Amino acid sequence: MAYLDLSDPQRWTPVRAATAPGFDRLDQAALDIAAHDGLATLGGRWTRLVGRLLGLRLATPLADPRLETLRRLGVAARLGTRRIVERETDRARRRGLTAFQIDAVLGRFGLAPTPIQRS
Repeated sequence: MAYLDLSDPQRWTPVRAATAPGFDRLDQAALDIAAHDGLATLGGRWTRLVGRLLGLRLATPLADPRLETLRRLGVAARLGTRRIVERETDRARRRGLTAFQIDAVLGRFGLAPTPIQRS
């Protein structure tokens, strides 16, 4: 006969999925989307125009600007060149992401932390 000790609530409390510091579940979901999106999703007007002309379907931006910024930074970190990563990093700073959060996104996709810029 098996015995289950329920006297200690820590033993039977479900474990929550670990999230990166500074990110909530929606942020994590945006980064999960970035893990599957292509570099073309960062494109501007020309990419959209060519997509329409050729009948290609491109991903639409996320409704929340913060989540879209995280997604774009993740895609850039995963697939982009140095120039694209720098552009998206600057955009992320302007949108209010902290240096720690930017480094966490870059680290998630295998890039080294960004150098500290002194003003």
